[in-house]
Amino acid sequence: PNAVDPAMLVAGMTELIDRSLGPTIAIAMDVPAGLPTILIDPTQLELAILNLCVNARDAMPDGGAIRIEGCAEQVAAGE
Repeated sequence: PNAVDPAMLVAGMTELIDRSLGPTIAIAMDVPAGLPTILIDPTQLELAILNLCVNARDAMPDGGAIRIEGCAEQVAAGE
């Protein structure tokens, strides 16, 4: 795992996602800069996001919209 900036990772995927989804799917991304870094394998996260987008596209044969959103949450100790 590496420390990854989620906003930069998602922004770097924009073109790949657009090409993978085609013209009938609108994509909106709202992952603000300044989110805490996450400890993760960046390739695995990219694959997971891309697979979720492709699955969503396949579930909308007549087109539609996908929104990718990120936010920071506090997790209480013991959760």
